[in-house]
Amino acid sequence: MKYSMCTTWAKEQPVEQVLETAEKLGMDGIEIWSGHVDRFLEEGKTLADLTELLEKRGLKCIVISPYLNLIEEKGLEKNMDLARRCVTYAAALKCSIVRVFLGDKGSSEVTKAEWMRCFDALKDLAADAGEKGVTLGIEAHYYQPADTIHSILRILRAVKDPAVRLIFDGFNFYPSGLEMMDAYDTLKKYSVHYHFKNLLWTSHECVPLNEGDVDFIPLIKALKQDGYDGYVTFEYFGEDSPELIRKSKEWFVKILEG
Repeated sequence: MKYSMCTTWAKEQPVEQVLETAEKLGMDGIEIWSGHVDRFLEEGKTLADLTELLEKRGLKCIVISPYLNLIEEKGLEKNMDLARRCVTYAAALKCSIVRVFLGDKGSSEVTKAEWMRCFDALKDLAADAGEKGVTLGIEAHYYQPADTIHSILRILRAVKDPAVRLIFDGFNFYPSGLEMMDAYDTLKKYSVHYHFKNLLWTSHECVPLNEGDVDFIPLIKALKQDGYDGYVTFEYFGEDSPELIRKSKEWFVKILEG
């Protein structure tokens, strides 16, 4: 198993500082918010410079993470441009996944027109991503179109492209009232990456992996039993994210090895 952290908690920090933090936390990889890459390039630097920085820190970029909306007609062209730009970033950084959000409403509220717009957008983006050797990883996420097992399968079956897969986030099934391991058993064959975080949902407080509302021991054991040897990303938010990531990784490794 290899370990990564998402940089979205540190949007105000330059990417150089975030990479230094990742190295200090003993990460093997990094999931980079697209805004960090945009800002890096706006400063006159290049993707080759970023590749060099990653190598210097002993990190591999494993996911580029933009914020997208593919269901609404307004702003769709801008979102498609951002997605294509992130695919280009990923290919240049030898990163295999672009994280994809689909929109800001739950699957039960998505209209037929919005579903069709989403499917068409994903098919279009998948053609470009597939040519560049990049996978679009739809993140399982509450209050978004990919919020249930059924809606995720509906999306994957409608698009029917191997370049469109799933980023499995176990906690994100909890607010929808779903059992994480039921989702895992059904969706693991489509999952190319795993996010780990834990919260006390009532207070929306981020806590270490072993202290929140979701019990992650079954998922860690299942990943080990199923022979998953890829990356897992610790995804936290707020100023105390580095400490939450440190504690979560220590506990994760203890459970994995125990």
